[in-house]
Amino acid sequence: MQKKMGRNTYQFFDKERHTLDPTELTKESALFKAITNNEFELYFQPKFDAQHNQLYGFEALVRWPQEDGSVINPDEFIPLAEQNGAIIPLTQLLMEQLLNQLAQWRKQNISFGNVAINISALHFQQSSLIETLIDNLAKFDVPAHCLELEITESAMMDNPEFAEQQMKRIKSIGVHIALDDFGTGHSSLSYLKRFPIDTLKIDKSFVKDIDKNDQDRNITATIVRLAKYLDINVVAEGVETEEQAYMLHIMGCHFQQGYYYCKPLKANQVSEFINDTLEKQQSS
Repeated sequence: MQKKMGRNTYQFFDKERHTLDPTELTKESALFKAITNNEFELYFQPKFDAQHNQLYGFEALVRWPQEDGSVINPDEFIPLAEQNGAIIPLTQLLMEQLLNQLAQWRKQNISFGNVAINISALHFQQSSLIETLIDNLAKFDVPAHCLELEITESAMMDNPEFAEQQMKRIKSIGVHIALDDFGTGHSSLSYLKRFPIDTLKIDKSFVKDIDKNDQDRNITATIVRLAKYLDINVVAEGVETEEQAYMLHIMGCHFQQGYYYCKPLKANQVSEFINDTLEKQQSS
């Protein structure tokens, strides 16, 4: 498996692994070509404030459209990109694409709120990440508060001291930080106090059976209470039913996202969706 060679470097090619698996080499070749040609598309999943029945932001999700009309989901190509180092140029490409889109919405006076994008552990550990963020925010003239970086627990656990300093640098430029898939890793609860985290995201694996499984329900309720004690926002992802949404709401988890509210939207669908949402709020 590919290994990092320090914080500021990464490798793209492992000769021994590719010699043994030509299929993977073909997949990687297609992936690098797609990055070079900017073949990826961002979709936007709305995040709702269930307490006030209003939209408060989006999460940007990447898709890889194919020539035959099919679409490859990130679960199929992100692990490969993380193994060979392609995740860094890919994320940089997607970051520019996202900020360009946010700039267009701002010019159109579209109130999109806060938009989150996932940053891999490998990318998070690059000290150059901060300079890249500053340069791109300036390039597209997008205020930092419009952007949120979703970071996984593993990104913190690999090097807690560096992670703490990296987060503080990110926060210092005004970008928000969310801890993604909380509860599925092995991070110490003390890190929640130590790190400058704005939001915890409850993993969909806990939400899926929250109305049927006592253990999932208790874990979720505990996460919600913990976040409130620490003055951290909490978002539940993967909400698919009215029962799940209601149960999360009475637990105090008001920020939610999932198919129950809306499937991920193409960029050109966002404006109409926001307008429709506002109309429903005004008529209710």
